[in-house]
Amino acid sequence: MYQFPSTNGNQRGWTAALTRTKFGAEVVDAVVRAHGLTTRNDVKAGGTKAQKGWVGLTALTAAADSDDQMELE
Repeated sequence: MYQFPSTNGNQRGWTAALTRTKFGAEVVDAVVRAHGLTTRNDVKAGGTKAQKGWVGLTALTAAADSDDQMELE
């Protein structure tokens, strides 16, 4: 019988600098300091139920032109 690889371990031998919980706390603080935005609990994402997030904050990909300016509403 086929055994699926464990999903609760680090299969590739990588180590994370921060846990998911620690990263979540750090990014919330960083966004407040950098953009003055606090998290909201009523952000709609793709027609799903409300989630935590920021209104007016857009993530840019590495492929985005470095001359592009991001405007917050």
